[in-house]
Amino acid sequence: MKNYYLIPILLLLSFGSGCHDDDATYPDSAKDLKVNYIEQQEFFEDENGLRYYKGQPFTGVLFTNFESGQLQVTGTYIKGEKDGVFKMFYENGQVQHLLTFKSNLEDGLAENYSESGQLQNKGSYKMGKKVGVWEGYGKSGHLFLKETYKKNLWDGVIEMYDDNGQLVCKGEYKEDLMHGKSEGFRTNGQIRSKGAYKENKKHGTWKYYNEYGSLTLEEEYGDDGEILMSK
Repeated sequence: MKNYYLIPILLLLSFGSGCHDDDATYPDSAKDLKVNYIEQQEFFEDENGLRYYKGQPFTGVLFTNFESGQLQVTGTYIKGEKDGVFKMFYENGQVQHLLTFKSNLEDGLAENYSESGQLQNKGSYKMGKKVGVWEGYGKSGHLFLKETYKKNLWDGVIEMYDDNGQLVCKGEYKEDLMHGKSEGFRTNGQIRSKGAYKENKKHGTWKYYNEYGSLTLEEEYGDDGEILMSK
Protein backbone atom coordinates (compact mmCIF):
# COMPACT_ATOMS: atom_id res chain seq x y z
CA MET A 1 0.00 0.00 0.00
CA LYS A 2 1.22 3.48 -0.87
CA ASN A 3 1.64 5.95 1.94
CA TYR A 4 -0.13 9.29 1.49
CA TYR A 5 0.90 12.42 3.33
CA LEU A 6 -1.16 15.59 3.17
CA ILE A 7 -0.28 19.18 4.04
CA PRO A 8 -3.52 21.19 4.51
CA ILE A 9 -3.56 24.56 2.78
CA LEU A 10 -3.74 26.46 6.10
CA LEU A 11 -0.38 25.00 7.04
CA LEU A 12 1.00 26.04 3.66
CA LEU A 13 -0.08 29.62 4.19
CA SER A 14 2.00 29.82 7.34
CA PHE A 15 5.09 29.49 5.17
CA GLY A 16 4.33 32.66 3.22
CA SER A 17 2.35 33.70 0.17
CA GLY A 18 5.06 32.49 -2.22
CA CYS A 19 4.09 28.82 -1.77
CA HIS A 20 2.09 28.83 -4.99
CA ASP A 21 4.70 30.54 -7.14
CA ASP A 22 6.31 28.47 -9.92
CA ASP A 23 9.69 29.02 -8.24
CA ALA A 24 8.49 27.81 -4.85
CA THR A 25 10.43 24.97 -3.25
CA TYR A 26 8.88 22.19 -1.23
CA PRO A 27 10.36 19.86 1.40
CA ASP A 28 12.37 16.93 0.08
CA SER A 29 10.45 14.51 2.28
CA ALA A 30 7.34 14.42 4.40
CA LYS A 31 9.32 14.32 7.64
CA ASP A 32 10.36 17.95 7.11
CA LEU A 33 6.86 19.05 8.13
CA LYS A 34 4.23 17.80 10.57
CA VAL A 35 1.85 15.77 8.42
CA ASN A 36 -0.89 13.20 8.81
CA TYR A 37 -0.71 9.59 7.64
CA ILE A 38 -3.82 8.86 5.58
CA GLU A 39 -5.17 5.40 4.76
CA GLN A 40 -5.68 4.86 1.04
CA GLN A 41 -9.46 4.53 1.32
CA GLU A 42 -9.68 8.08 2.72
CA PHE A 43 -7.93 9.54 -0.31
CA PHE A 44 -8.99 8.77 -3.88
CA GLU A 45 -9.10 10.10 -7.45
CA ASP A 46 -12.33 10.08 -9.46
CA GLU A 47 -12.79 9.35 -13.17
CA ASN A 48 -12.20 13.04 -13.98
CA GLY A 49 -8.83 13.08 -12.26
CA LEU A 50 -10.00 15.04 -9.21
CA ARG A 51 -8.45 14.13 -5.85
CA TYR A 52 -10.66 13.76 -2.78
CA TYR A 53 -9.87 13.44 0.91
CA LYS A 54 -12.64 12.21 3.20
CA GLY A 55 -15.19 12.87 0.46
CA GLN A 56 -14.12 16.47 -0.19
CA PRO A 57 -11.97 17.92 -3.01
CA PHE A 58 -8.48 18.17 -1.55
CA THR A 59 -6.54 21.44 -1.25
CA GLY A 60 -2.94 21.21 -0.08
CA VAL A 61 0.32 19.39 -0.77
CA LEU A 62 0.34 15.64 -1.36
CA PHE A 63 3.32 13.38 -0.74
CA THR A 64 3.28 9.70 -1.78
CA ASN A 65 6.04 7.24 -0.90
CA PHE A 66 7.37 3.96 -2.22
CA GLU A 67 7.00 0.98 0.11
CA SER A 68 10.61 1.62 1.13
CA GLY A 69 9.59 5.04 2.47
CA GLN A 70 11.42 6.93 -0.29
CA LEU A 71 9.48 9.91 -1.65
CA GLN A 72 7.71 9.04 -4.92
CA VAL A 73 5.51 12.03 -5.85
CA THR A 74 4.92 15.50 -4.46
CA GLY A 75 2.61 18.23 -5.72
CA THR A 76 -0.05 20.79 -4.85
CA TYR A 77 -3.82 20.46 -5.30
CA ILE A 78 -6.42 23.21 -5.25
CA LYS A 79 -10.03 22.05 -4.90
CA GLY A 80 -9.03 18.58 -6.10
CA GLU A 81 -7.12 19.78 -9.15
CA LYS A 82 -3.38 19.62 -9.73
CA ASP A 83 -2.00 23.14 -9.67
CA GLY A 84 1.70 23.99 -9.75
CA VAL A 85 4.86 21.92 -10.04
CA PHE A 86 4.67 18.16 -9.54
CA LYS A 87 7.80 16.09 -9.03
CA MET A 88 7.99 12.33 -9.52
CA PHE A 89 11.03 10.41 -8.28
CA TYR A 90 12.85 7.15 -8.88
CA GLU A 91 13.27 5.01 -5.80
CA ASN A 92 16.94 6.06 -5.65
CA GLY A 93 15.78 9.63 -4.98
CA GLN A 94 16.54 10.98 -8.44
CA VAL A 95 13.86 13.14 -10.10
CA GLN A 96 12.12 11.24 -12.91
CA HIS A 97 9.53 13.74 -14.13
CA LEU A 98 8.91 17.41 -13.47
CA LEU A 99 5.53 18.68 -14.68
CA THR A 100 3.71 21.96 -14.25
CA PHE A 101 -0.09 21.92 -13.95
CA LYS A 102 -2.89 24.44 -14.06
CA SER A 103 -6.52 23.45 -13.44
CA ASN A 104 -5.53 19.75 -13.61
CA LEU A 105 -3.91 20.07 -17.06
CA GLU A 106 -0.22 20.13 -17.95
CA ASP A 107 0.55 23.80 -18.48
CA GLY A 108 4.14 25.02 -18.43
CA LEU A 109 7.57 23.43 -18.14
CA ALA A 110 8.03 19.66 -18.44
CA GLU A 111 11.27 17.72 -17.94
CA ASN A 112 12.08 14.01 -17.91
CA TYR A 113 15.24 12.43 -16.50
CA SER A 114 16.92 9.03 -16.53
CA GLU A 115 17.52 7.13 -13.31
CA SER A 116 21.13 8.35 -13.35
CA GLY A 117 19.98 11.99 -13.47
CA GLN A 118 20.56 12.67 -17.17
CA LEU A 119 18.04 15.04 -18.77
CA GLN A 120 16.19 13.08 -21.46
CA ASN A 121 13.81 15.68 -22.86
CA LYS A 122 12.22 18.99 -22.03
CA GLY A 123 9.55 21.27 -23.40
CA SER A 124 6.29 23.00 -22.55
CA TYR A 125 2.59 22.29 -22.39
CA LYS A 126 -0.38 24.60 -22.84
CA MET A 127 -3.75 23.40 -21.56
CA GLY A 128 -2.63 19.75 -21.69
CA LYS A 129 -1.04 19.87 -25.15
CA LYS A 130 2.60 20.07 -26.22
CA VAL A 131 3.55 23.47 -27.65
CA GLY A 132 6.71 25.15 -28.89
CA VAL A 133 10.14 23.56 -29.07
CA TRP A 134 10.85 20.22 -27.37
CA GLU A 135 14.39 18.90 -27.07
CA GLY A 136 15.59 15.31 -26.65
CA TYR A 137 19.00 14.33 -25.27
CA GLY A 138 21.17 11.22 -25.56
CA LYS A 139 22.91 9.28 -22.79
CA SER A 140 26.00 11.48 -23.04
CA GLY A 141 23.89 14.61 -22.68
CA HIS A 142 24.13 15.64 -26.34
CA LEU A 143 21.14 17.10 -28.16
CA PHE A 144 19.76 14.58 -30.66
CA LEU A 145 16.27 15.90 -31.43
CA LYS A 146 14.45 19.23 -31.66
CA GLU A 147 10.74 19.18 -32.38
CA THR A 148 8.24 22.00 -32.79
CA TYR A 149 4.68 21.42 -31.60
CA LYS A 150 1.37 23.20 -31.94
CA LYS A 151 -1.55 21.81 -29.96
CA ASN A 152 0.19 18.43 -29.51
CA LEU A 153 0.98 18.05 -33.23
CA TRP A 154 4.30 18.44 -35.03
CA ASP A 155 4.04 21.85 -36.64
CA GLY A 156 7.22 23.62 -37.67
CA VAL A 157 10.86 22.60 -37.98
CA ILE A 158 12.17 19.25 -36.71
CA GLU A 159 15.91 18.57 -36.49
CA MET A 160 17.87 15.39 -35.71
CA TYR A 161 21.53 15.21 -34.66
CA ASP A 162 24.13 12.44 -34.44
CA ASP A 163 26.22 11.48 -31.39
CA ASN A 164 28.75 14.19 -32.26
CA GLY A 165 26.14 16.93 -32.36
CA GLN A 166 26.15 17.14 -36.16
CA LEU A 167 22.83 17.95 -37.81
CA VAL A 168 21.81 14.94 -39.93
CA CYS A 169 18.35 15.97 -41.11
CA LYS A 170 16.02 18.93 -40.98
CA GLY A 171 12.44 19.10 -42.12
CA GLU A 172 9.21 21.05 -41.86
CA TYR A 173 5.92 19.68 -40.57
CA LYS A 174 2.35 20.93 -40.61
CA GLU A 175 -0.35 19.35 -38.45
CA ASP A 176 1.72 16.18 -37.91
CA LEU A 177 2.52 15.72 -41.61
CA MET A 178 5.79 16.34 -43.47
CA HIS A 179 5.03 19.50 -45.36
CA GLY A 180 7.69 21.90 -46.63
CA LYS A 181 11.46 21.83 -47.04
CA SER A 182 13.52 18.76 -46.15
CA GLU A 183 17.31 18.39 -46.03
CA GLY A 184 19.69 15.56 -45.18
CA PHE A 185 23.34 15.99 -44.21
CA ARG A 186 26.47 13.86 -43.99
CA THR A 187 28.55 13.56 -40.83
CA ASN A 188 30.94 16.20 -42.20
CA GLY A 189 28.09 18.67 -42.58
CA GLN A 190 27.83 18.43 -46.36
CA ILE A 191 24.42 18.27 -47.95
CA ARG A 192 23.21 14.75 -48.81
CA SER A 193 19.75 15.52 -50.17
CA LYS A 194 17.25 18.33 -50.38
CA GLY A 195 13.70 18.70 -51.54
CA ALA A 196 10.19 19.21 -50.21
CA TYR A 197 7.16 17.30 -48.98
CA LYS A 198 3.49 18.00 -49.44
CA GLU A 199 1.21 16.25 -46.95
CA ASN A 200 3.73 13.45 -46.29
CA LYS A 201 4.59 12.90 -49.97
CA LYS A 202 7.67 14.01 -51.86
CA HIS A 203 6.84 17.00 -54.01
CA GLY A 204 8.64 19.03 -56.66
CA THR A 205 12.39 18.78 -57.26
CA TRP A 206 14.64 16.54 -55.15
CA LYS A 207 18.43 16.58 -55.46
CA TYR A 208 20.96 14.09 -54.11
CA TYR A 209 24.70 14.62 -53.61
CA ASN A 210 27.75 12.41 -53.05
CA GLU A 211 30.38 12.82 -50.32
CA TYR A 212 32.26 15.29 -52.49
CA GLY A 213 29.28 17.60 -52.85
CA SER A 214 28.60 16.71 -56.49
CA LEU A 215 25.04 16.29 -57.71
CA THR A 216 24.40 12.60 -58.48
CA LEU A 217 20.65 12.40 -58.94
CA GLU A 218 17.75 14.74 -59.58
CA GLU A 219 14.10 13.73 -59.38
CA GLU A 220 10.81 15.50 -60.03
CA TYR A 221 7.64 14.56 -58.14
CA GLY A 222 4.00 15.37 -58.85
CA ASP A 223 1.24 16.49 -56.50
CA ASP A 224 0.36 12.90 -55.56
CA GLY A 225 3.94 11.93 -54.82
CA GLU A 226 4.38 10.16 -58.13
CA ILE A 227 7.82 10.44 -59.74
CA LEU A 228 7.71 12.34 -63.00
CA MET A 229 11.36 12.49 -63.92
CA SER A 230 14.73 11.10 -62.81
CA LYS A 231 18.13 11.99 -64.22
